[in-house]
Amino acid sequence: MGSRASPPQDSTALDVPGTHGRPDRVRHRCLASTMTTSLPLPAALQRDLHHVGIVVADLEAALGRYAALGFVGGERFDVPEQRVVAVVFPAGPGYVELIQPTDPEGPIARYLAKRGEGLHHVAYRVPELAATLNRLAAAGVRLIDTVPRRGTHGWRIAFVHPESCVGVLTELVEVPGAELRG
Repeated sequence: MGSRASPPQDSTALDVPGTHGRPDRVRHRCLASTMTTSLPLPAALQRDLHHVGIVVADLEAALGRYAALGFVGGERFDVPEQRVVAVVFPAGPGYVELIQPTDPEGPIARYLAKRGEGLHHVAYRVPELAATLNRLAAAGVRLIDTVPRRGTHGWRIAFVHPESCVGVLTELVEVPGAELRG
């Protein structure tokens, strides 16, 4: 078997298997379902993991389990517009967010009833959420939120539909005054 030479690596290119560091070759289901894009990926999605959201049936019981892992002193938030109560723990440069529904008819309660406890979403920090949503919509990404809304800590948030992200609910977060890592 002969070896193939890889094209030179661009320091701004994504490290996606099978693309040889070329973002124009990404078959990226998180941007448009199964389409190969010739457009560069939005820079906002080449950034920081912000947090993971975990849906729980009993927040107090979950807090006990997470305390055993060393997660203590999280901040509690009531988010009535999302019909949840959440506790957010720092975890390295990001966060772990435990989410309990407060309304049995709300979307998080329906999710919990259908899928049970566990990973609910993955969130990425973006610099300009409204502009990012516009770019994603123009790229054909299915959005749940077309305009930002308020989340915990006063963060501006919006969700991308799981159908556009290989089955994973994806949250985009704009943190006022935060710098993204290069």
